Amino acid sequence: KAYVHEKEFQPVLRRQAVVLGASYGLAVYFVMNYVVIPLSATRRGPFNLLSFVLSLIVHAFLIGLPAALFAKSGVSIGPGRIEAFLDS
Repeated sequence: KAYVHEKEFQPVLRRQAVVLGASYGLAVYFVMNYVVIPLSATRRGPFNLLSFVLSLIVHAFLIGLPAALFAKSGVSIGPGRIEAFLDS
């Protein structure tokens, strides 16, 4: 929902959906792994390079990219209707 909300206000997100979508996915990975998880009661296992690389690929191309492409192809929502869309 955050990416859909932002694309209405930032035309560059529509023009550069692939690059910025992948970047969004990577940002999600780093925030979750280096902010959220350390603040939770969960413990992390030892560093594994293969797991790290695969996680980056998954977040970039299976989370960020689809979010950007769905947002790009979505129907334009005017400022008065964005709240109704986000609440659904």
